[in-house]
Amino acid sequence: MPDIDIADLHQKELLYAMERAEREYKSFCDTWDGIDRKAQITTTIAGAFLAALFTFIPRFDKHADVLLIVLVLTVMAVLLVSIAASLWALSARSSTLPPCASDFLPKLLTRIESESDMAQFKEKQLAMYQEWAGEWLEANASVDLANHSKSRPLWMGQVALFVAAVMTVFIGAVMLVSATRADAQQTGSEISDGKADAPKVQECPAIQAPSALPAITIENYLSSDAGACCQASTKAHQIKPKPQTPKNLGCQPE
Repeated sequence: MPDIDIADLHQKELLYAMERAEREYKSFCDTWDGIDRKAQITTTIAGAFLAALFTFIPRFDKHADVLLIVLVLTVMAVLLVSIAASLWALSARSSTLPPCASDFLPKLLTRIESESDMAQFKEKQLAMYQEWAGEWLEANASVDLANHSKSRPLWMGQVALFVAAVMTVFIGAVMLVSATRADAQQTGSEISDGKADAPKVQECPAIQAPSALPAITIENYLSSDAGACCQASTKAHQIKPKPQTPKNLGCQPE
């Protein structure tokens, strides 16, 4: 079997481990950004809910239900908790940076230029890789811890927002039922008052039809108004005969 340099194997394994650590660090950073985006969305929604409640408060009057006022104030307090928790999740966190080029490149160049022996160069290179691997592990652990500290208040803010939404729906249902009952009571009172004050309407007596029609005769017709009218019309339009003058019949010669 060919001789295998154990130092080269160590370097390869360390380089592979550092590549894995770099990908893990990127995933932790993506988680950090996702938590920030969710916290911003939660803050925006909670702020919109709170603004809507502030516009609803002036509609209350002195006759408003005490339970409804208490529920609205409770929802406002829960929304404030949601906004505060989301802002806490958005707050800055400290974390350890991974190996930076501005840090390890000068050290690497110095070691390359200062070492002339191959064995010593490999030994120092292996030590440098181990140092970088330790820095990657420390950076990943710090970012992971920061993500946990950001996710807890975000979860609290989302739960508070959900509770506020459920209470808002309950308040809407209570107001709808109250308005329906008030309308029903008002309608019932108006109907009862209308029955008491309504004027009495006199009922018209029923018109009875004649049991039998009278017999129509000429005497009845002439004695009626229609017959009189017909007689007057006949007299008015009666044509008098024109008198005829006798013709003068002269004697005709035979």
